[in-house]
Amino acid sequence: MYEWFSSFLAELDKESATILGTGVAAVVVGIATGLRGFKKGKPIPHETAQAIAKISCGAPELKTEIVTMRHKHHELMFSISNLQRDIDRMSELLTRVEDRTRRTSAE
Repeated sequence: MYEWFSSFLAELDKESATILGTGVAAVVVGIATGLRGFKKGKPIPHETAQAIAKISCGAPELKTEIVTMRHKHHELMFSISNLQRDIDRMSELLTRVEDRTRRTSAE
């Protein structure tokens, strides 16, 4: 068995050996991590949620802020559209007043 393994390794180039070593190392680390986690016991859901929140770099807080900002943006856009309607009405009113003023001054 040892001769077969050493001849197998001798036939590998550096890239293949690196890839194979990386894969074996990942499997070993995965098994070791799983065993260590199994020995410690199952995680509590609350602690798991806190760990996920820490990993997420504040994304849930940003989401609530973005939703709040979106609501404010919609309110502002509604206010702006109301203001634009009022400006259009005032413009029409001014045009009518100017037209009447010109008619009465021309007569």
